[in-house]
Amino acid sequence: MWPVSQNHLDTEKHENRVLSEFPKVSGTSPRDFISGLQTYFNDRLPFKNQLVAINSAIDYYGFRSSSSSKVIVGKNGWLFYNDLQDGNPIACHKGEDRLTDEQLANIAATLETSRDNLLKEGIEFVIFIAPNKERIYQEDMPSYYGKPAEQYAVLQIYQYLKEHTDLRIIYPEELLRDSALQYGESDLLYHKTDTHWNALGAYIGMEPLFKELGIDMPSIDDSGMDIVESKDDPGDLANVLNPGENDQSRQE
Repeated sequence: MWPVSQNHLDTEKHENRVLSEFPKVSGTSPRDFISGLQTYFNDRLPFKNQLVAINSAIDYYGFRSSSSSKVIVGKNGWLFYNDLQDGNPIACHKGEDRLTDEQLANIAATLETSRDNLLKEGIEFVIFIAPNKERIYQEDMPSYYGKPAEQYAVLQIYQYLKEHTDLRIIYPEELLRDSALQYGESDLLYHKTDTHWNALGAYIGMEPLFKELGIDMPSIDDSGMDIVESKDDPGDLANVLNPGENDQSRQE
């Protein structure tokens, strides 16, 4: 069946790693050879992508759970990112990533040095921090994570730099949070099944940055501005789960 169907099915490698090689026979113990052989065939299992998709779909649609530790299934079709090795956004959400005064001072000193070096080259230095999705759409996080912490590392850095330095820093969390509540489900600012904001969220979030740089942007509420809904790829979080057809609407 596989020889006939393989040209009509998804057989691409979607994992971000190099597939295992066939184990060497010479100089390899029987146990290691068998283990390597199993890994080799598991990487090339016929119908692997289809089986993974079926398993993920059962978890997602049947039990509203995630087949990946890096994806959190939230409410109302929302997915959120969870990776301890990549910023640990949930620790940020829960305020478990708090920094000490010494750490904040070191960050400030490093940034001031960077600013000064760039200014010598005639380059402006402005720090812009894009808020995490789960802080903007916190109501759609699973209830067991609790309410987002009032204090957390990113906010600490922002407040410390504003109070103790003359660095130019922008963190539009409050602006995006207010806009998300204003627009509601009709015009989202972040993709439901992707880690990133959409075009509407980016436009609103970047307004204070352009203002800081002396660039005037028309307000999103101006009569000449239109919000257009379009279809795009499912999103990076949906692709991790691979739950089949899961298109999302995106605002432009």
